Amino acid sequence: MDHGESPWECALRECLEETGIAFEGERKLLGTQFIAHRGEEWPANHIGFLFDGGTLTDEQIAAIVLDPGEHSEVRVHSVREWEALMTPSNFARLREIDAARRTGTVAYMEH
Repeated sequence: MDHGESPWECALRECLEETGIAFEGERKLLGTQFIAHRGEEWPANHIGFLFDGGTLTDEQIAAIVLDPGEHSEVRVHSVREWEALMTPSNFARLREIDAARRTGTVAYMEH
């Protein structure tokens, strides 16, 4: 987050910077994630906010412009397909966020 920026403002800015998408949808929190400090690698606790970015059309996906300093490719898979591609801890987060989106709840995760 930039100084003075809210989590929502940060999500909108990062979405635009990293994909070229100017998100104009509803502000909907899907979950929060707490990560305890990990020594020198992460000297402080972190908390993240995961927002619902909606469903993209094929045209919107094709129009994504990635920041090459951040990402090298766009991939679209079902949740089940992602399980084989992700680490178990990252997939656990995806599974919880997917459940929150489908049920209209908010996930709270600690890792």
